Amino acid sequence: MMTSAFAAAAFAGAGVVLAAQAPAPPEDPHRRLFALGDFRLESGAVVPNARIAYATFGVLNAQRDNAILVPSWYGADHHGYDFLIGTGLALDPAKYFIVATDMFANGFSSSPSNTPAPFDRSRFPAIGIRDNVAAARRVLTEELHLTYPAPPALPGYCPAVDVFAAAGFNVSFRSRQLRSSAT
Repeated sequence: MMTSAFAAAAFAGAGVVLAAQAPAPPEDPHRRLFALGDFRLESGAVVPNARIAYATFGVLNAQRDNAILVPSWYGADHHGYDFLIGTGLALDPAKYFIVATDMFANGFSSSPSNTPAPFDRSRFPAIGIRDNVAAARRVLTEELHLTYPAPPALPGYCPAVDVFAAAGFNVSFRSRQLRSSAT
């Protein structure tokens, strides 16, 4: 009959062996991190030393007009689009320069698990779609130096952000425009 101390040691040893056999996740050659600095959220909270993870595929052409932004959904990373990115697929790196961002709180970008106090764990602030839009925009403009002509109604507009921005930047811009015209 096994004593409880012996059983505990046996299970602990088995755990160590199992953990030692688990392979480490492979390095992602496409993933990069962009330091946002102290990042002010739409809520007013400031995430210290914030960062956003992103991946690029393909080459930016000489005209610098083949960039496509592909944001991940909440809690996911750019690998959620692996079925779309590749030779002959919808997002073909031979044609496009694809920038896939990893949203806040996914474990690679600033997240509850990698942000120091006072915003660690359950104290991590609520993130809105516009916060992710602002971070993605900074990756495009500050890190990758992508700029586009601005339509008169949207100064600083970047077409690569357009689809993503429909839920964030444009809504934010229009709601501010409506508020300012109402006063």
